[in-house]
Amino acid sequence: LVYGDEVKTVPISIADATTAVRQMVGLEIPDLVICNYDGFGYGLFSVDIDATDELLKLQDEVARGYAMINLFERALNDQLAIDNAISLFLKGLLQEENELIVRIQSSQIRTLFWKYQDEALRNSTQTELEQALYDYLQRPHSASIQKTVYQLYRSIACSRDGLDRLYAIWSEEVTIPEL
Repeated sequence: LVYGDEVKTVPISIADATTAVRQMVGLEIPDLVICNYDGFGYGLFSVDIDATDELLKLQDEVARGYAMINLFERALNDQLAIDNAISLFLKGLLQEENELIVRIQSSQIRTLFWKYQDEALRNSTQTELEQALYDYLQRPHSASIQKTVYQLYRSIACSRDGLDRLYAIWSEEVTIPEL
């Protein structure tokens, strides 16, 4: 349960189609509910797809990370359009400072881009994705984050401009900070 910048956890065991959650009686209505906040649960967990901006701004890194995992699972189960999911994870990656979450988002983008988009959709999203990642690489970040984002860029750069940029990096005509 998210209340502003505070996260309150309420353990719930679900054994039937409906479950009474008595420990929540009398609590204020939270701003957000993040199921499987700690990652200990097993299953497909609900997530408020309309609250993605709020999920990306969560101060609690564990909650933010598991919210991204829950959203990814929703995309894999056709409950979030793949192109919307890629845009969401890219938006998150571009503002994320936690190296582990950057790795997760990078992997999610790569997987959705190559395995779950058809060629027409991939071609329509590729230029914007390539440009956003290349621009991101021009700014200083930790070496670990730069390496992760560069690996993502390298894996999706297929346009003429993308390949030219990769060649310029490889031939050291262009220097990427911390890479």
